[in-house]
Amino acid sequence: MLIQLRNTDYLTKNGYLDLLGFKTGNFERLMKKFDEVKYHELKTTDQYVFKQVQDVQLALVRFMDNALDLIRKETFDDATLDERLFVVFNDESHEDADVLDDMEGLYSSYNQARAEAQKIVEAEHGTSMFFATRMKYINYECAEIISSDEKYKKLDENNVAYFYQKFAIISEPIDLEAEYDYEAENYDGGNDESNWQCVEEAAYGFL
Repeated sequence: MLIQLRNTDYLTKNGYLDLLGFKTGNFERLMKKFDEVKYHELKTTDQYVFKQVQDVQLALVRFMDNALDLIRKETFDDATLDERLFVVFNDESHEDADVLDDMEGLYSSYNQARAEAQKIVEAEHGTSMFFATRMKYINYECAEIISSDEKYKKLDENNVAYFYQKFAIISEPIDLEAEYDYEAENYDGGNDESNWQCVEEAAYGFL
């Protein structure tokens, strides 16, 4: 599906999920309903819905990770993945990370600070929360660590808030009649009737 889009813009994983139509109106409303809600404070019925929506969200993230990884491995003919690292500064401006001096060192240091922040968030809030909510907490804790810990001084001096990745899929037209060997990971979905339904219908089926 990603390759058939033939989209050469650089997008985040979230951007590709939007483009594929997986984020339906119902799904977005449910996410807002449970945003920043603590699982243990919900009624039993709401806990069930919370868990289902969380599982769908995690499944979509894994789906995108796996799909991009297949393209990264050049599983499909004439399709490659170009990846770029971006940096967000404290003034909320976004730039290609290449503008930074010692970009690799700063990125490595940021990942260490983020790992510390993640442990703090899990200790204080647990793991039962939506991806966007968890990222918001982690980003907040990470900013606190960067601004207060001497070993992350270079990040603070460069006004780095966080890093993120964008991806572009470079592809040629593909043969939709190609046969598939699942074990070889070369499938384009052309002959599988289960792939004939539109992506938006598949997303509604999830929910």
